[in-house]
Amino acid sequence: MDGFKKVVFGGLVIGSLLVVGGQAQAAWRDIRQDRRDIHRDFRDIRSDRRDIRADRRDLHHDFKDLRGDRRGLRRDIRNGAGADEIAKDRHEIRSDRRDIASNREDLRRDYRDVRNDYRDVRHDRRDLRADLRD
Repeated sequence: MDGFKKVVFGGLVIGSLLVVGGQAQAAWRDIRQDRRDIHRDFRDIRSDRRDIRADRRDLHHDFKDLRGDRRGLRRDIRNGAGADEIAKDRHEIRSDRRDIASNREDLRRDYRDVRNDYRDVRHDRRDLRADLRD
């Protein structure tokens, strides 16, 4: 009977250690996941900042094109160009304005993405702190 008690008691001890170990392992898994999420969010922020720089560069070039097309329109009007040439210049100006509007929208979207990524970092850090406390 004494051996049976030892076996039962040993089984209970091992079972409780497995339960506690499984919970600890799950907690560490959650902590690792939070750290991975934070890393991914910062990588997304870097990518979004690159997109912002590219969109600002595109916007600068589009404004430069718009100034050149307006200069060309004024020159054509001053030199007495035909109606088809003036219509073509005005079409190019409208096209440049559409490009500028599109690039501004892209820039707004990229800024919003950066803001959302920083919000995600804050949430992930809060989750990580909560997991470390538990």
